[in-house]
Amino acid sequence: MQNLIKFIIKREFYIVVFSIPSLIVGWLGINRPYFSNPDQDFLWVSQSIRLFKGLGPSYADHPGAYWPVSFLIKFFILSRSSAIQFIDQYGAVPIEVIDKIIYFSRIENTLITASLPLIFFFLLKQLEVDKKTIILSTYILCLSSANLNLVSDIRHENIGMFFMFLYLLLTCKELNKIKNNNFINLNSTIITLFFYASIFCKQQILLLYPLIFLFIIFFIKIKKLDYYRQINKIIIRKNISTLLVLFFLSGIPWIIISSEEFNKFGAVYIVNLPFWSFINAGLIFSMIISAKEKINKFVFLKYLFFLSMIQILVFEILAPNVWRRSITAFPSFLFPFSSLSDGNINLLIHAKDFIISIKEYSISLSWPGNFVFLIILLLKICFIIRFLVLIKNKKNFSLLDYSFFSLLILFVILSFRQQSFYQIYFFTPILVLLSLGNAKNYFKKNNLKEKFLVINFLSLTTSILLFTFSIKSTINIFNLNKFVSAPQSQELLCDYQTLDYSLKNTPVGSCDSFERESNKKNKFNSWW
Repeated sequence: MQNLIKFIIKREFYIVVFSIPSLIVGWLGINRPYFSNPDQDFLWVSQSIRLFKGLGPSYADHPGAYWPVSFLIKFFILSRSSAIQFIDQYGAVPIEVIDKIIYFSRIENTLITASLPLIFFFLLKQLEVDKKTIILSTYILCLSSANLNLVSDIRHENIGMFFMFLYLLLTCKELNKIKNNNFINLNSTIITLFFYASIFCKQQILLLYPLIFLFIIFFIKIKKLDYYRQINKIIIRKNISTLLVLFFLSGIPWIIISSEEFNKFGAVYIVNLPFWSFINAGLIFSMIISAKEKINKFVFLKYLFFLSMIQILVFEILAPNVWRRSITAFPSFLFPFSSLSDGNINLLIHAKDFIISIKEYSISLSWPGNFVFLIILLLKICFIIRFLVLIKNKKNFSLLDYSFFSLLILFVILSFRQQSFYQIYFFTPILVLLSLGNAKNYFKKNNLKEKFLVINFLSLTTSILLFTFSIKSTINIFNLNKFVSAPQSQELLCDYQTLDYSLKNTPVGSCDSFERESNKKNKFNSWW
């Protein structure tokens, strides 16, 4: 028996335990009425049928590419196994078919969410974090509201993070290999497809890219210190002009795939260029680093060419126009859907919203929430002072500094439109940073007096945050029912976005404006 336990621990089969909370929440909510979430479940039925007909999507969940395709595949499988037609001559789907498809999709969504802590476990392992810290952080994530809020509703935040986790994990695996001797590192190029799969699920994941790139740099520093130092030497004053040129050249793929928008919206559309230059430059550097190639202009341009080919394939050939545009129009696309759209640019009001959002997230993710809220504010003040001192003394920033300020910017942007589903975007990088910080084992090296000195403030807060997060996650064990999504208002049944001919046999078909709104969907008939 003892040998069996050692084998399980060594092979890490025990990590399946971390999927159990999500599986329980999924099981508790599996039999909700098929129309309980018209804002989500119904939408994927109608959008998948549009894809089957060769029509472009009439609704894009920023852009929400995964579930329409998944629903369509299940429609085909069900029709083959049951020998039935899943749509009639008018394009309407039988209620019993919709019920089955949503049921199976809820199982699929539960499994996707349950897998997030498992992949997270292996990501921390790649960073050589202490085993106990890995287990604690994974435990916190699997029982956190950030994770469990994603189980019941068939949305794209969890599947987007799933693909992004896979992108990071496969990139780390590639970085671990010996130097690539081929002209191009095909593996790293193919791995970027998981990045595109992620952002086609949810465009907001693009906001995470600074932290995603920093994760890769953290990994290089831990695993390949000599190569990390070579990269560091490139960022010097005499190379700035070359780096700026390469940076803006990275925007060429975005310009190519956005030619239609330039014609439609004019030169103002170029406001998104710096953002996409940064995204593409980061992807190119990640591919170069994966191949362990020397970073120079020729190598950069070589990978820029291959990245351009991939983006043309993904955006221009494979993706419907409405999905492509919701990605390439980012980040300006965010503004109409944020609190900034009301025209109120009062900084005091938005600062208040920012503080309120941090407080609410603290209460949702930790206990006692108000105590953690105070710690987070102190951390922000601490890092802002540190930031100003580094600028004044003209010193270099650490990876921790960059990571913290990326998180700060992410918090600010998400405060413009607070959603419980968005917790996963910032909670996972927080847990990664806390795990890295705790790996230094300050408390083991210092005596009791030194532990409470200012110099060890970060190590102290790291342990406190992990402790308070773990308390809240433990409390959630006894309240798993609250994470089963409540039925949405029946008024949403007659919301214009759900009114589509494919749903004619459901309660949606009895809405007063069904015929009128369904006819309006004809304007979305073009795939491109």
